[in-house]
Amino acid sequence: MGRSSADYDALSDEQVLAGQALIADSRRALETCAAWMAATLARRSRAELGGNGLAARHGFRTPEDLLQSVSGSSKGDAVKLFAVGRLLSETDAAEKAAREAADAKKLLDGTPPLNEAAPDLPPVDPPVPAAAVPPWHAPIGRALREGWLSVEKADSLRKGPGRPGPGDHPGETRHGPGPAPRRSAHGER
Repeated sequence: MGRSSADYDALSDEQVLAGQALIADSRRALETCAAWMAATLARRSRAELGGNGLAARHGFRTPEDLLQSVSGSSKGDAVKLFAVGRLLSETDAAEKAAREAADAKKLLDGTPPLNEAAPDLPPVDPPVPAAAVPPWHAPIGRALREGWLSVEKADSLRKGPGRPGPGDHPGETRHGPGPAPRRSAHGER
């Protein structure tokens, strides 16, 4: 691309748009790698490892502290990377368990049904292992992994719009039934 503002000013409009798209794609890919790396760092720094954990061996109390030191990131960014990394890991684990359950079902499909041994009993389907049920955030993890969602947006989606408070009911907002009051451009009601 270029190394000065004059180099960028010389680009055509199409080159500017293509360059910006390339940068955005690269940033999303690097952010996703950072989330994977944070998840790995967290697993290797688990509390049950004690002083043998990665963070502890390097003199850090928590994996977040280690990540902040290595990356120069803020505490908030470190927490976000760990949360999104966990989301990716949970999605992968559930997808792997689902594939294994599907493979096991294929093997069982070739065996005689259990009800042939006891024809008076209803047919029995083997249960689906809990690990094979994808977490609610699996689509977020897949979108992030496939590169069309940023870590920032994945974290926002993971957090959601908030949790219902005591006394809240489905279909109601904090302001009662129906839509929330409109706000002006200045945030006033």
